[in-house]
Amino acid sequence: MIKAVQSHLRWAIKNASYKIFKNERFRKKVIVNYSNSVFYFKKLNFSNVNKNSSFADILNYKAILKKKHFKCEELYKGNSLYGISSAFRKYAGHHRKINACIEHGVYFGSYVDLKETSKSGFPAVITFSENRKKHIKNETKKPVFLVGPYISYVESFYNETKVNLLKEKLGKTLLVLPVHSIDRLVTNYDIKSFIKEINKIKYAHDFNTVLVCLYWKDILLGRDEIYKNEGFTVVSNGYREDPYFLSRLKTFIEISDHTISNSIGTHIGYSVAMGKPHTVIKQDLEYKGATDLDLKSESVLATSSFLEKEEVFKVFKDFDEQISEKQKEICNKYWGLDKKKSKEVFKFILNTCEAIDFSDLNSEQEIRNKVLKLYQDEKNPELRFVLKDAL
Repeated sequence: MIKAVQSHLRWAIKNASYKIFKNERFRKKVIVNYSNSVFYFKKLNFSNVNKNSSFADILNYKAILKKKHFKCEELYKGNSLYGISSAFRKYAGHHRKINACIEHGVYFGSYVDLKETSKSGFPAVITFSENRKKHIKNETKKPVFLVGPYISYVESFYNETKVNLLKEKLGKTLLVLPVHSIDRLVTNYDIKSFIKEINKIKYAHDFNTVLVCLYWKDILLGRDEIYKNEGFTVVSNGYREDPYFLSRLKTFIEISDHTISNSIGTHIGYSVAMGKPHTVIKQDLEYKGATDLDLKSESVLATSSFLEKEEVFKVFKDFDEQISEKQKEICNKYWGLDKKKSKEVFKFILNTCEAIDFSDLNSEQEIRNKVLKLYQDEKNPELRFVLKDAL
């Protein structure tokens, strides 16, 4: 009953915010300011974490999850999730807040969040692949910049020497990435059946260590103990607001020899981009929310994404110690493996997002005209292509 009331209240506040703040960019700013006020109130500071300290740090998920609040350094809170925007800015040498909306993961199907595209309050969108751009362009004329797998721009939590030492310590490692619950939805699946499949792979292919990477919500649900009771090592990337989320994931993939999951998601392309084979164990998934309001967005995504997810599943359903050409082709389609940008080009993209900003962000044609003007004035062929490709 309490959760249902909280759900209705949460959605009422969200809907009210759209009516109160007609300027979407300002609404996003209010959310960032509120989030940061909570951060300061809690007096939590993430700066005392030493990325190069002992191995126990990255393997001690309970210690990682003690840090719940993080300062947002962006204009739009969604950009900072998983440490994406900070990784982009550091890679590109861009020291200002990003003036665009970044899609925080791979979306399958035609679903497009208008609050991150046509009605975002920002002049551009940053995403993975040409296939995704096609769907976004059905909703907006704003430029869409393609950068490929985000994990390519992320620094590992440990340096190469420590990664190699950890690999030596763990031996041949299988990284398991179970489907995860989210803030307002619990995702249920047959854990016993999944564990049975994990063990089949473990013993058939002589893995020494099984790492199970769990989302914080599933740890709160007690699922960590189920996996630990099987002799698996449970790890976590932390909360999605944690700026080192993707850094930890990158390290876990680096120290693994093979990755598996029971759902189609961003992790598949990240594994392949890092040269690690992946296998999907297909399972029936059930989503539970406090109210139908919580389930609505997941239902829309599921309906839109079915065909594209099936295309991915077909090439990842069988265990193989090598990444096949077909798998690379599929990952290129959805994750944009061939879209990775150099530091110079990435900085150019972020600078362009600032250059095309102006007061009336509802006028998409004006934004497009600005990009066309930059394209006409640009002399560098590579940068000209980036501008043309975004349109």
